[in-house]
Amino acid sequence: MQKLKERQKPIRVKWVFKKKNEQDGSIRFKGRIVVKGFAQVPGIDFTNTHSPVAQDSSIKLVLAVALMKEQWEVEMIDIEAAFLEADLDEDIYIEWPEGVKEFGYFKEEEMKGRCLKLEKAMYGCVQSPLMFFKTYSKHLLAIGLTQSLADPCIWYKQDENYELLLIVAVYVDDCIVAGLKREIDKLKVDVQKRFKITDLGPLKKHLGVWYERCNDSKGEYFRMTMEKYQVDIISDWEQIVGKKCKPAKTPGFPGESLTKNTGDEVDKENYRKVLGRLMWFTRKLMPECGNAIRELAMSMDNPGEVHWRAMERLVGYIATTNPAELCLMKPNDLKIYAYVDSNYATNKETRKSVTGFVVTIGGCLVSYSSKTQPSVTLSSTEA
Repeated sequence: MQKLKERQKPIRVKWVFKKKNEQDGSIRFKGRIVVKGFAQVPGIDFTNTHSPVAQDSSIKLVLAVALMKEQWEVEMIDIEAAFLEADLDEDIYIEWPEGVKEFGYFKEEEMKGRCLKLEKAMYGCVQSPLMFFKTYSKHLLAIGLTQSLADPCIWYKQDENYELLLIVAVYVDDCIVAGLKREIDKLKVDVQKRFKITDLGPLKKHLGVWYERCNDSKGEYFRMTMEKYQVDIISDWEQIVGKKCKPAKTPGFPGESLTKNTGDEVDKENYRKVLGRLMWFTRKLMPECGNAIRELAMSMDNPGEVHWRAMERLVGYIATTNPAELCLMKPNDLKIYAYVDSNYATNKETRKSVTGFVVTIGGCLVSYSSKTQPSVTLSSTEA
């Protein structure tokens, strides 16, 4: 609690209430006070804000290694109230939260002319993710883990013979931990010495994706699904266009390439809403939709009827694959196999080519993409 200085204006706060779907299907009600970070002044209330998170390809790689290693398990832990554990480099002052006086925590005469100074980060502060990442990284380093040079959110542990014992993928306050059971249990104990954690057990759900470790006639693999998210995409589409989704056999129209809309834009807000959901779904589960998403994303500023027709085709394809799934098969080895192809002068307006690639680890898919090349090539060989 600090006295207000002359012309000092503390940052406002608010209560946020949320329903959270748990891994076991239950619903948990949460309430927390957050800072209105948009009111923070750059250079005074914060400097750097970027905080890295584990890449999708890194998470798939961790799962591939776990399948390859014998007796390795994959579990999840969650750091409770993570941002409240992070140290701050700046002095941040906030106003009194609503309810402090009403519930008798402080009297009005105590609050008058005073504000609160944060000793730790809070949810809503723009630098909170970065400060927590720094705080958590220091602790992981202190307990003997090594940070990956390729992805700063991947940590690993080796024995004296450089044999891999443990891998940790950090995504803000969620940690996917792969390794021998004894090493996973030891990590949980070490992390609990500094942070309060929730042990979520075997990996089941992360970022809306459900994981199931299977072992059948196809071999051992992780099955990834997003059934509820997929149903929501289809229902949102049908609500927007006012008709049932028409099934399609392919994500896009064969041999066609979309061009810019030269007429009036058609419902840009809903176009972006549906496209955002499709992009996340494709990024997580459906590599075959990457090229269709690329073309649709090029017209976010001015979609036309032809773009809505192409989006209808993509949603129709997703509807026919319900439930969509992506299986990460057990690798044959830990060698990298990359498959790359290009389509010369795909864009009829800019004459730029398109590159697509798929990367696997011993046959287990870890990365895929479809991108327009940044420059114009003069031949199919150059493309």
